[in-house]
Amino acid sequence: MAAPTNVADGLFKAANAWQVSTDLAWHNTEVAPDELVYKSLPHVDSVDIFVSHSWDCSSWMKYLALCQFLNFNMAANSAVLAWISTALFLLLRAGGVIELAVSMAGTNFLTYSLVYFPMAVFCLVYFFGHTLCRKTFWFDRICVNQTDLELKAKALDALPHFVANSSEMLILLDEKYLERLWCNYEIAIFSRRSRGPQSMHFMPLWLPIWILSTVAIDFLGVLALTVCMPTGSAGVDPPESEADTRLGFFLLTFEAWTAPGLVYAFSVIFSFVVHYRRLQFHNTLLDRMASFDFRDAKCKLESDRALIESQIVHLFDEAYEPPLRVAIDVPEDVHPTTEADMPLISQEVMHAIRPITSYPSEEEVLQQFNAYVRGPMRENLLNAIGSEVDIPWKLCAVSFLPLTFDALAVTLGCEGQPCHMSAKHEGYASSATYVISNFLGFAIECFLGYPSIHPIMLRVLRVFTSSVDHLSLRLVLGALSAITVYVYVFSSAAAVIGFLMVSITRFSPAWLAAGIVTFTILTAQSCMLFLKGKVHLPSCRMLS
Repeated sequence: MAAPTNVADGLFKAANAWQVSTDLAWHNTEVAPDELVYKSLPHVDSVDIFVSHSWDCSSWMKYLALCQFLNFNMAANSAVLAWISTALFLLLRAGGVIELAVSMAGTNFLTYSLVYFPMAVFCLVYFFGHTLCRKTFWFDRICVNQTDLELKAKALDALPHFVANSSEMLILLDEKYLERLWCNYEIAIFSRRSRGPQSMHFMPLWLPIWILSTVAIDFLGVLALTVCMPTGSAGVDPPESEADTRLGFFLLTFEAWTAPGLVYAFSVIFSFVVHYRRLQFHNTLLDRMASFDFRDAKCKLESDRALIESQIVHLFDEAYEPPLRVAIDVPEDVHPTTEADMPLISQEVMHAIRPITSYPSEEEVLQQFNAYVRGPMRENLLNAIGSEVDIPWKLCAVSFLPLTFDALAVTLGCEGQPCHMSAKHEGYASSATYVISNFLGFAIECFLGYPSIHPIMLRVLRVFTSSVDHLSLRLVLGALSAITVYVYVFSSAAAVIGFLMVSITRFSPAWLAAGIVTFTILTAQSCMLFLKGKVHLPSCRMLS
């Protein structure tokens, strides 16, 4: 490994997001990319994002990770914008909620326009939104000539220059990433040359799979609701005496808001499998970072090991840090020396005299790199993604977008009937009270109820995975616990909504107090699940 090749050699090339994603989507990692793509790339002095990855991982998983990194926020925001815009258009066109419900009675048009259309927008932007990206990338498969061995060797020698001149690093983190020697080398360079920890972005490869799986499961749940609870089937009106009492009205409301959870029961098995795999993958990743040792990293060419090791020692060794300089007044005709930034002692001399100095040994320097991965780097991942049982609120909320979108469709459609009929069936005195109550109820479920399902389920599953050794028993208990979590979340939210609805329609201080207490408990639960440690979403941002 020679000294870094100068960028003037034309080796530093940049790709755009579309070129990187196309290579990942259509080419197997073992197949060399088209040389024409390499020749078409522009020569640059720096890039926005350096993509660090392991060649051993499937390219389609890395493609999804890139989509998650670049497009997730824009996809979620675009879907919500399409949802709100469509709802406003329909309301303005109809003249109001009651008029809209009358015009849509007995049809599924609101479901198509307020659920299927926004979710189609989400998928379109999620998979193709990066075509709008103006950022530049360094991705080794296409920014390094894979057919000309001489150019390839020069590019590998220049790797420190490429990494150091990248504003950000995107790590496509799979279970074997830290086992690759070259990946460790890239981390070491960037950690010493970057502007700060916020410029290193982690994208675990399990994350996009989890997101897409949970969204798909929720979408199937909405389809099941459409089939099992068709429009215009509110049922037989309850006896007036039952609806007039506070307890009777509470039970009617509780039943109405719990029923969708029962229909969702079919998806529990799929949800359990997705969460179980997520728990395994993330726990394995965190454990490997906690026990990381550079010596265990693997390399196809063992001849590279000593060279990379010496480079990492050079990066983390305080002996090679440039001397402290203080600005002083000097004559204008005196030019600064080109050696000002060089270390005081050459690498060869330091290797010879290290045993008789107070500088740490090479083994101790490597332990500093190990400590960096085990400590600050792992901590950054925890701050971005959370522990094995933590998920940012936004990810949880997006995973329930189909159900959230359907909630508005049900509310605006008055459950497929004229609003006065649905209001009478559920015991409300007027259509206006019925509509307002539904809006309030769905807000509680969408913000405090649905998102809590994922972190609660992960915590329950962790108990079984750590205390039950038999796989079959673990799976059975896990499936039962998943059902329990769904029932608990839907019923607890329904209870809060029931207490509040009774307080609104049939005011009583006792029922209002019960509503406030249960709402406070539900809010405190969400705060404990999502605000503890203030987990942040990793680098899933809008495109600039």
